[in-house]
Amino acid sequence: MTSLVKSFADSFAKLRKIMRQCKYSLLLSSLYCSERIHNKI
Repeated sequence: MTSLVKSFADSFAKLRKIMRQCKYSLLLSSLYCSERIHNKI
């Protein structure tokens, strides 16, 4: 039982880490795109 909870907590932490990285990369790419568009105009 406890090992199951621990493995679930571990996978949840990994998922949160991945989500955070995705959020940052999305933010960076949107900033980059807005810069490109701004430079075109």
